[in-house]
Amino acid sequence: MKTYDTVSLGRVYEGIEVRLAAHANTVEKLFYVDPGASVSEISIGFDGISDLSISAAGELEGRTALGPVSFSRPIAFQDQNGERRPVEVAYTL
Repeated sequence: MKTYDTVSLGRVYEGIEVRLAAHANTVEKLFYVDPGASVSEISIGFDGISDLSISAAGELEGRTALGPVSFSRPIAFQDQNGERRPVEVAYTL
């Protein structure tokens, strides 16, 4: 059986493609942003989560009927002239 480690959801916002990548027991959300696209368009909604907050470490935390959940701190980078440079990024509520 063939499996895939990355799946594209296509362009879900103008100039922004979303891909999902499987790693061990987690799924990573990857946003590919074209030059000039507005990153303020990116938003994530949750059903069944209450008490949503951002930890001191920058992780998104919430509670569900089955217990707490957390989403790792986001990271971002820009490839420019063959060099990968970090870009400041954070969750906002």
